[in-house]
Amino acid sequence: MPDVNNNHISTQQPFREISNIRSSAMDVLPSTSNPQTRSIIGTNTDGNTEIGCLDGCMAARALEALTRSHARLATSVQEVLEVIRPRDGLRPRTDFEFAPIDSLEELQSLNAVLQDDSEYKAKLVQWFELQITRVDVNNRLHDLIDLLFTKRFFATMNWSGISKKAGQTKIALGKFKLVLELFVTIGSNKNLVVSKQYVEVFLKKKLYHAKDRINISDSKRTSCHGKR
Repeated sequence: MPDVNNNHISTQQPFREISNIRSSAMDVLPSTSNPQTRSIIGTNTDGNTEIGCLDGCMAARALEALTRSHARLATSVQEVLEVIRPRDGLRPRTDFEFAPIDSLEELQSLNAVLQDDSEYKAKLVQWFELQITRVDVNNRLHDLIDLLFTKRFFATMNWSGISKKAGQTKIALGKFKLVLELFVTIGSNKNLVVSKQYVEVFLKKKLYHAKDRINISDSKRTSCHGKR
């Protein structure tokens, strides 16, 4: 993963710019120690010095200084956002890691953790969101399959657990409700909310063709191909 900390834009820059806004404005305000400006300085009932009025030129200088500082701040924030914005090949740094599920025991464990540990669930959802940058709903669901399961293990499941071969059973993905909720959450985008029914239909199709994907390298990025 590329190290975003090596970029030339410091994430501390905007905060320095914020402090500069005040200092830039204060530089153009009259000093209370200057006899020539005491006439526009008053004292309130609490004994604190306050500015009663400003010469038009001084007000203009203060406004100009604030405008320049605001422009620098806006530019710095935009540069930082460009540095940390997730995009293909670049991800924000995170200490959280998740290894794809490769056994029934791991699947059962994850489903239990999602029920009992809301903090872990939030971190897991955030991690998936950082890894998946594509907007299209089907491709988001497709990417989540490869992040959640190894291809070998995914091919050992179907939706119901009922096998077409007599005397054989498969792992029923459909009964792991909390794991399936991840597909609803991650699959949705800013414009579309994925329903549980949509996830069910999508996963049934993927499970049916799962064996065809076993030998595809994990380093090769694949996409969801809809009917044309």
